[in-house]
Amino acid sequence: MGKIIDPVTNGHAAGKNGQELGIENELKMLECIKIQGWIREHELHLITGMSSYTVGQVSRRLADKNQIYRERFAGNAGYFLRLRAAGAERVDGKSGKDICIPASWPHHALAIQSLHYLAGVNQCDYETEASFRHRHQSGKLPDGRLVSDKVEFNFEQERSRKSGEALQNQSQNIVRLAAGGTICYVAYPYPASICGGINHELRQTNSIMKQLGSAGSENIKLVRCNFDSRLAYQNMHAIKFEVIDLPVMEDTAASVKDQSGFDPQINEFHWEMNPYRESNNQQCIRAILFLDGGICHECTFTEGMAYDDDHWLQSDYLGWDMTPNDKNQPFDDFVREQQKRIENQVKDKLERDIS
Repeated sequence: MGKIIDPVTNGHAAGKNGQELGIENELKMLECIKIQGWIREHELHLITGMSSYTVGQVSRRLADKNQIYRERFAGNAGYFLRLRAAGAERVDGKSGKDICIPASWPHHALAIQSLHYLAGVNQCDYETEASFRHRHQSGKLPDGRLVSDKVEFNFEQERSRKSGEALQNQSQNIVRLAAGGTICYVAYPYPASICGGINHELRQTNSIMKQLGSAGSENIKLVRCNFDSRLAYQNMHAIKFEVIDLPVMEDTAASVKDQSGFDPQINEFHWEMNPYRESNNQQCIRAILFLDGGICHECTFTEGMAYDDDHWLQSDYLGWDMTPNDKNQPFDDFVREQQKRIENQVKDKLERDIS
């Protein structure tokens, strides 16, 4: 369990020599890795209260002793730590040689950063998702929780796009808990323009307000996890956190859908076009359609050659499709027509899902 940590006590002032303090820091780090299973140095610094400098020193020392794995897993995101057999023996743990760092590591890292900040705001302790798992709790695990004997808290960490039934169920649960007196925090990356293009604040606000109706709840709080660059977001290093109240929105339920029934908050299309040429010099474009920051469609456009007048669309969803067209139709026009056709099909599917 992470705690609100006081500044690190000077070893000499505490009556400890450098060797004793070094051993204490090693055991503290090994115990944290044992509970978390794997952890990045940045989040270990938050949980243990050790300075970033000390964490780097101790982790390198333990790696040199072959007591931990200290590896770069995601570019320049920093070092990820797991226990080796020798380190596990010191804290009665298990070797982490078979543990894989999950692709969802940014979600877990940001959850710890958010929890650490909120624990400071509320002067309480916090517990991570991994600590739940360490206690062998089964079923769906929370993203973490704030621990207080005075106030009940609920915590949700958002990062990827959640919509439909999953988002509705989450909002219903938040509204129910808040009505019962629980303080509910929903944390998310911010701003959308830097953090994958997903407007979590708008999506969460709309979804929660649809459940609240004309009522309000001062117990629901939004947490902006601010990033100052795409690189910082990629490496999951938030620069600051801020708690804001749930915005008061008039006629939110009525404004969420336009007259067609389509949800405008998820009508954010973006195409990523990657042109290339086949060995016969045939022009092709590998295209990915992003919907509100998440991949929703992939396809390939192929230009017709002299011996094959028709342009081609190969879609992972639609299959092969040769659309009849004017033999003189420019390839660019064909691509734009097919893009629009695909977008309309995605909209139609979303309309059916919403209804």
